[in-house]
Amino acid sequence: MNRLACCVLLLGTCLAGQSIQSTLLELNASPPPRGARPQSPVSLSKVSKKLAEQMMTLAEPAQPPRELVQRFSEDLISALAGKNKDITVIQASAFDEAISDVMRGKGAAFVRAHLLWQTLTGCGVESSRVQMIVDQFTKIAREIRGPDDMPVRDKFK
Repeated sequence: MNRLACCVLLLGTCLAGQSIQSTLLELNASPPPRGARPQSPVSLSKVSKKLAEQMMTLAEPAQPPRELVQRFSEDLISALAGKNKDITVIQASAFDEAISDVMRGKGAAFVRAHLLWQTLTGCGVESSRVQMIVDQFTKIAREIRGPDDMPVRDKFK
C-alpha cells in the first residue's frame, strides 16, 4: 500500500510538470533512417515556440516581454539540440522546475538560475552559452518579480 502511494505521488508530480519537461524531451529524437536528413531547424523552431508559449502561459499574472521569452527559448533549445547526447528525464525535470518556478514567481530567482546553470553544464553546453542563457533567464525573472535584492530604504529620510 505504501508503495502504491509513492507511485501515485510520483505520477502526480510528473504530470503536474509534464508540459515543459515533455517539450524538452522532444529533442531526444531517434536517429534518422539511413539516407534521411537529420533533424531540421524547422522542428527546433517548433519546439522553441512551444516552450515559449508554455512559459508565457505559466506567467499569467505578470508577463515578461514575449521577445525576451522567445529569445531565451530559442537559445536554450539550440544549445540543448547541439549536443550529441539525449536529455535525461532528471535533467528535463530540473529544467522544468527552474523555468516553472521562475515563471510563476516562486522562490528566489538566483536559486533557480543556479539550478539552470548546473543542468546546462551537466548537459555539456559550453560555458559561454550557459552564461548567456542564465543571464536571459535572470532578466525574465526580474521582469516577473523584480530584483531579488531590494535596496534597503532609509527610515530617517
